[in-house]
Amino acid sequence: STRPTPQPATPDAVAGVIRAMVDELGWDGPVGVALPSVIHDGVARIAHNIDGSWVGCDVVALFDRHLPGRSVVMLNDADAAGVTEVHYG
Repeated sequence: STRPTPQPATPDAVAGVIRAMVDELGWDGPVGVALPSVIHDGVARIAHNIDGSWVGCDVVALFDRHLPGRSVVMLNDADAAGVTEVHYG
């Protein structure tokens, strides 16, 4: 399932799209989110390639609101690519 990136790509708008995709797919398991930001203690710290409103966003609380009761794992998008490359080659 794909969706266009919302404009502006604010945290709530992006989380809403992710929620819609999860609902559309009928997925009830854990959700992984890769963000182009440094995530430290559950907070987005930089926003070079995403909307500036992400800086200071508590991404844990954000996804708790949009995906309540689900296990959500967040990490930097480049880190996610590296983990995938190590695991799958």
